Amino acid sequence: MFFRSIGIIYGNKRCGLLNGAYVMSVAVLIVAAGSGNRFADDLPKQYHALAGQPLLRHTLTAFLEHSRVDRVDVIVNPEHEQLYTSSIAGLDVGVIAG
Repeated sequence: MFFRSIGIIYGNKRCGLLNGAYVMSVAVLIVAAGSGNRFADDLPKQYHALAGQPLLRHTLTAFLEHSRVDRVDVIVNPEHEQLYTSSIAGLDVGVIAG
């Protein structure tokens, strides 16, 4: 079966043509740059473990496994680079320093 894909811009949303039907590309942007001051701990809450994994990893995994999500990017605090890197090991996500 041959699939023809043509990318276009529709308004501010990226779309494509697949077998004569328009399909939308879905990107998820997760903001995880907080310092967790209200959490009253030195470790930002997105890096606290829940069931043995950082909260951020649980969130990323949920979106990465969703069948309609094409891309996942995360905005992180540059000061948390080491925490972020260890939290996402093995996951295919983009990173934006912010």
